[in-house]
Amino acid sequence: MITAHSRTACRFSNIIRVATLVATGFALSACAQIGGPGGSDLGLGGDAPAPIANASPGQMDQALQYWGAKYQKSPNDKQNALNFAKNLKAAGHKAQAFAVLQQASVRHGSDREIASEFGRLALETDKTQLAAKLLQIADDPANPDWRIVSGRGAALAKLGNYGEAVEMFERANRLAPSNPSVLNNLAMAHAGNGDLKQAETLLRQAGQNPMARAKVAKNLALVLELQGRKTEAQQIAKGGTDAIRRSINPTAQPQPSRSVAQATVR
Repeated sequence: MITAHSRTACRFSNIIRVATLVATGFALSACAQIGGPGGSDLGLGGDAPAPIANASPGQMDQALQYWGAKYQKSPNDKQNALNFAKNLKAAGHKAQAFAVLQQASVRHGSDREIASEFGRLALETDKTQLAAKLLQIADDPANPDWRIVSGRGAALAKLGNYGEAVEMFERANRLAPSNPSVLNNLAMAHAGNGDLKQAETLLRQAGQNPMARAKVAKNLALVLELQGRKTEAQQIAKGGTDAIRRSINPTAQPQPSRSVAQATVR
């Protein structure tokens, strides 16, 4: 007997499978047809948004089923591909998201929105040369996005082009002033280019922001150690961003703990 649970599990497994096999053009098995067409039984009307990063597992599964069904029905639709890929990525299925975006890139040519999503995922999965090309396509001088510009800088830095990376991160910093993620990346590009003092200055600036992530303190400790200041590096490594703030303002109080969702800079 086929239960509602087994129908859902069957449909969900095949939605993930279609993303895995999309690059080679394999079709879904008949199992995906059990339980009604297109996700209408999911309680999501219209174009449901992609889930936020801290969605519950149930919300994530529901969104994956919904967008997977829409993508299965209309794989040439750009928004279906983007939303399905974003949900796959958020759920940790990066290889499948990559396959969906790869096909969308073929179908939609030099579309900036697809190039942006595909390029940032390529960067996350260490396909740096591809990421650099895609993010260059995505970068719209008339409507710049600091995330894309920062991604271009990260790709250049990974390729060892630190001077060009500095220029790109400086541009991103003008678009998103004092963003600790951008400042961190700009600092490490300066460090790669041999300017440790400038890297230190920028990392201390980034560390003043309550939204700064732990990697800022780790990178500052590394930069200090490279300058031979081992005791200070150990203090920063041990105390994290609170130690950075106290090193500039001795009366600064430790920041209250924050959730990962609150501390993440996007």
